[in-house]
Amino acid sequence: MKRIRAFTTVGVLIAALLMLTACGGKEKTMTGGDVNLLSMIPADAAGVMIMNFEKIRELDFFNKMVTEMEAKEEKEDTEKAFKNYQDFVNKTGIDLRKDLHAVAFGLFGDFQSAGGDPDFVIVARIDMDRAKILDMIKAEGKELTSTEYKGQEMFMGKDDEGDEMSFAFISDTLTTAGKPAQVQRVIDLVQGQGESVLKNKEKMPYLEQLKSGAAMSFVFDFPEKLKQAGQEGGPFKMDLSKAEMLFGHVDHSGAEWNGELKMISRDEAANKQMVTMLNGFKGMGAMAGPEVAELVGNINLTAAADHIKLTFNISDELIRKLQEKAKEKAEAMTLPEPDETE
Repeated sequence: MKRIRAFTTVGVLIAALLMLTACGGKEKTMTGGDVNLLSMIPADAAGVMIMNFEKIRELDFFNKMVTEMEAKEEKEDTEKAFKNYQDFVNKTGIDLRKDLHAVAFGLFGDFQSAGGDPDFVIVARIDMDRAKILDMIKAEGKELTSTEYKGQEMFMGKDDEGDEMSFAFISDTLTTAGKPAQVQRVIDLVQGQGESVLKNKEKMPYLEQLKSGAAMSFVFDFPEKLKQAGQEGGPFKMDLSKAEMLFGHVDHSGAEWNGELKMISRDEAANKQMVTMLNGFKGMGAMAGPEVAELVGNINLTAAADHIKLTFNISDELIRKLQEKAKEKAEAMTLPEPDETE
């Protein structure tokens, strides 16, 4: 499919995010930022995720990503809307290192079966100059069309696979993008119609437990396919039939990554059996070398009557060592075979 030259500033931001898931009020969100972005995700979302860029942009990997974007120069005949990162900043007035604050993702339906084309919507809090961005869209977004939904302008286009996408500016600091029907539902919520995921009785108890200010936090329905996979035969059969929800967070503080993942499953016997099996896998993994042994040693699993909990603490130094080992192994696998005729 022919690439779209300028799907939208939001599209560029989404692409940046994927390389790593009440409007304008002062209500504090549970996961960082000035606006509770979850109040704009529809209630029937199968999963939600919040990325807190107040935290993420402090991390080395994010700054490295932006630095690499700055160094990259597109060819003059490229169809891409921006020649390089500075061109993006100049045209949009947005610098990811200071203007992007938080992003909420909502996934709908059976997103696991959807593969690379899930039904989704994104709401982002960004400092932006809407007039400047609209001028850029008019000048370069020739494959975009504009439509109106309940008095709100929506921009429509297609991604590289030919699937319809849309976006809209909710305010000077809020924007939304995703499948057109879901973007319309975000607009409904902004106008006081419908219910958000914050009214979802099944998810709200877990949303309330999310760690405030974490780099990333999430709540997902447990996928039906995984429940079925756990029932299949074999030596590592696990009973996932009672699994209901996955929720947790990933964060970074000091010089280490830390996080927690809970699987809600109201079957104490099955939970204990699963933790015993997973701890056995940890023991086998530890034999792969000192770095892997240190990694699995920093992963803890516990079982309770209604859940399984995984927690981890992994230092930046250990991640660096693991990356070096992986690189060495990849290089060893690509070494040419010796010429036996010599």
